[in-house]
Amino acid sequence: MKKSTGTARFFSSYTGRMLLGMLLIHTILVPLVFVGVLFILQHDYQSQFINNARSQSYLLANLISVDPRPDRIKSIINDQLLAGQVALAEFKNQDAPPSGDFKEDFFFGQGGDKIYHIIVPVIGSNDETIGQLKVGFDETPVEQHIRQTYRWGGVVGLGFIVVSLLFVFFFGHHLTRSLRQLRDAARRIANDNINERLEISTNINEVHDMATALEYMRGRLVSREREIALHAARQSAVLDTADEGIITLDEQCRIQSLNPAAETIFGYGKDELIGTPFSRLLLPNDVERFVSSTGQPVPLSHAELTGLRKSGEIFFLLLSVSEGNVSNTRFFTVMTRDNSERHIFESELEYLATHDTLTGLPNRTLLYDRLQQAITQCARAKMLAAVLFIDLDRFKIINDTLGHAAGDIVLKQVAVRLRGCLREGDSVGRNGGDEFTVVLPMLNDSGDAAAIAQKVLATLIQSFKLNNEEFFISGSIGISIYPNDGADADSLLKNADAAMYQAKAAGGSLYRFYAA
Repeated sequence: MKKSTGTARFFSSYTGRMLLGMLLIHTILVPLVFVGVLFILQHDYQSQFINNARSQSYLLANLISVDPRPDRIKSIINDQLLAGQVALAEFKNQDAPPSGDFKEDFFFGQGGDKIYHIIVPVIGSNDETIGQLKVGFDETPVEQHIRQTYRWGGVVGLGFIVVSLLFVFFFGHHLTRSLRQLRDAARRIANDNINERLEISTNINEVHDMATALEYMRGRLVSREREIALHAARQSAVLDTADEGIITLDEQCRIQSLNPAAETIFGYGKDELIGTPFSRLLLPNDVERFVSSTGQPVPLSHAELTGLRKSGEIFFLLLSVSEGNVSNTRFFTVMTRDNSERHIFESELEYLATHDTLTGLPNRTLLYDRLQQAITQCARAKMLAAVLFIDLDRFKIINDTLGHAAGDIVLKQVAVRLRGCLREGDSVGRNGGDEFTVVLPMLNDSGDAAAIAQKVLATLIQSFKLNNEEFFISGSIGISIYPNDGADADSLLKNADAAMYQAKAAGGSLYRFYAA
């Protein structure tokens, strides 16, 4: 098999093709040329033989005509036969009867008996024909000479073909040496030896021009490769330093690549994610938003989905998907960002917008909303609701004597004590300063509100410790009842505030129901 492959490889080479071409040309032309030459020689030999035979016949006839005595003619003929000059000879007088077994030949080999027959008239001295001389010449020596010529012609032709093929082989081998050097240099360059120059020593202009062109191409490729490597390094640096996670997917939503930011976001290493479906990084409810019915990613722009980290932690994920196409191959680029901090920030903003920054209690806005909810709830259940408006007594003394920092500490402790007095479902908020509001939904009667108000008063009169010293305050509470004292939040708040001033006017540390 290797031998057959080597032979096919040789005949596919430039030298092999030259040998095959030369062999084909010689196979066609050499036989034609040599056959033509040999045919001409054969014809020439035959013509010379015929001319010599006829000349010799006429000379013999002239010799007989000098003295045509029978004994002399017989002597001349015997001498010619013994000398081998002729194969046969016969003289007949003019008056002898003709014989039909002797016919004159006009072409070489005409008779088929390898004898060339000639009939020559013998002219006497008085210019009268005295008889006919019939002579036969042997054609065999000429035929042997022609065959010998053919044999030598074949040998010379074969030798010419062999010499020509050897010349072509060595010339082709020498001619292709520079091409082989060029091939070997190209292979070395292809095997990462890209900086090797293509310098071939040759006197063949075409090969030299090819080497020059290939060297120019190599230089351009090296320059282009460096540009591509630099561009790829820059892109890699951009991907590696990007804050956003960048993930590429194929048409089946399988992960092809990801940058370090994406690894950090999801908590996986690159090797753990390559080739796996992107859906493993999303909660099942959000997979349908990301993957179409055909199984391909859905183009998205800043869509918020719920991501799933390797640790099992669920987080908010801001995600954009774009489609690309390179060499008729579609791919998808996913830009991801952990959106949890934004949600925390928004939650903090929402908390600050609805809560008191000092005590953490709901502020006036949130408490107003909860009061409206309580009114709706109680109206549906046909039950009562109460609003307690609380103002601290003697709080101004602490602020003036110990400062606002001490006052803030007291307010924080008051908030804690108020929470401890309420039921589940009740709400307490700070209006500002030393004023607090309590919303009590789902009451059976006003006595329930009074009981909680009494509990609040009891906890407020307990001492507060500041700087290892005890201080005492109390509170004045105004109470309004839904729906008796108002059917809306504004009325209930207004009336509870009025009731609080009545309690404060009565000396404080007590509660009063609103009385119109």
